[in-house]
Amino acid sequence: MFLKHVLITALGEKWVGIWRLSDGKVILIRWGCIPWMKVHCEVIKKRKHHWEAKLLWIESWRDKPLDTLSHWWDTTIFRSPACSHCINPLLSTQAPEEHTVGCWWCLRQHLTYTAQIEIKNKLFLQTLWPLSNKIHTSTIGEILPAPKEWWYRNKIEFSFGKYIVRQDHKSIEKHRQVWFHKQGQFSKVINVNHCHIVEPAIHDVYTSLISLCQDSWLPVYDTKSNEWFFRHLVLRYGHHTWEIMAHLVINGSFLDEKTQKIREKTQKKLITWAKKSITTLCLTNNTGVADVVKGIDHTMRIMYGDGFITDKLFYWWLSVSFRISPFTFFQTNTLGAEKLFSMIVDLIPTNYPVMLDLYCGWWSIGQYCLLAKKTAYVIGVEIVPEAVHDAKINAQTNQMDDRTLYVCGKVEDVLKTNETLKQYYEKTRLIIIDPPREWLHPSIIPFLITHRQRYPDTCLIYVSCNPSTFVRDAQLLCDGGRSLDTIKWLDLFPQTYHYELVARFF
Repeated sequence: MFLKHVLITALGEKWVGIWRLSDGKVILIRWGCIPWMKVHCEVIKKRKHHWEAKLLWIESWRDKPLDTLSHWWDTTIFRSPACSHCINPLLSTQAPEEHTVGCWWCLRQHLTYTAQIEIKNKLFLQTLWPLSNKIHTSTIGEILPAPKEWWYRNKIEFSFGKYIVRQDHKSIEKHRQVWFHKQGQFSKVINVNHCHIVEPAIHDVYTSLISLCQDSWLPVYDTKSNEWFFRHLVLRYGHHTWEIMAHLVINGSFLDEKTQKIREKTQKKLITWAKKSITTLCLTNNTGVADVVKGIDHTMRIMYGDGFITDKLFYWWLSVSFRISPFTFFQTNTLGAEKLFSMIVDLIPTNYPVMLDLYCGWWSIGQYCLLAKKTAYVIGVEIVPEAVHDAKINAQTNQMDDRTLYVCGKVEDVLKTNETLKQYYEKTRLIIIDPPREWLHPSIIPFLITHRQRYPDTCLIYVSCNPSTFVRDAQLLCDGGRSLDTIKWLDLFPQTYHYELVARFF
């Protein structure tokens, strides 16, 4: 169902355009809207209280047709997408069926970066509205632009797949494709030959590695039947070290005698290629049904190299080194991470004796704070065993192992039961939390409030990539007695709606 002459009156979360029908029904239009656009769109879902649609073509903006906009306005608001795989809503010549093929991930490319920053700034302030009675004494800075608009991702995950998978078709091996999932259709992928937000070094590795996989004639995985072989490919790049990791994910349960021989031959070719092209090559066998890289019953082995790569983060002329394993989480924008961590350090008012780093990840912001001399001792808590293992090794590499303590477990459980941590609470005056995107566990809020009541000079730094959950947690913290002092934020992900924020509580 196609809708024409739809006027976008407001924007919602994730840059969703909003339009109300005369009967009160709400139309939510995805993928690159701004207020006062008149667009053509296609309804893709009909729900009880609203319809969901996707943007096809921008007819006009502020009642002015696009082809009549003045040159200066055109260059400050709109532009042609840099990527040929990005659907261009500025072109009216595209037929509706042409809009069904596209990557759909960097959906803001038709807006200049200046316009993207301005819109993110307005939406962020709109998101903070529920905190308006709690932040009158705080400082809310404008969003800082990313260090690089293009070529910034140091990690990318691809999926093997087909547009149409038919088990009875004899040529199932043919027409394999690998790249990004098509948005909203997880059984299909879009074969993109060049991506403008990925570090250029990754492209060369991708091209040669995919050729090897395709030449093997091993079939790609089918999500519907949980059969066949190739599933995912993850590439990671060390921005300051130029090291590259290739992580191939397969379904090893699909093995008959013929396939086993082809697999062994392909693995030898992959190892020979890896020795000439990359730092390390890892292979994970994931036979689970879930379409994820790390399944419940996965097994990983190193085919070449050490099974990890290294990189650095700089603070002025100083740096810390760290290693990145196949399942380690790290900010996908290295230069942006340096800017983000420097922003965190700048918000810490003085040197504290002990810092508690919750959800610390693979090495934690704590070691960066040690580098900047904002704390003398760091306690990190993280649930992922591989991340804790890497954090300890990074501490040794940076000669910080005598000033760090890492505990593996759920944050909400460790804070209650770990006796070693409890003996440090009296000296802890700096707490940094970087919770998962979904939420901060409810039991942690009382801990943060109680700790402040016992030690009023405690500084709390909250790092978040989800402003909605941050607003919810900030309300609870403020209601419990903490004061929200400062909010800063940074655009780490140009061409998308994502960004990172840092808030300071006392």
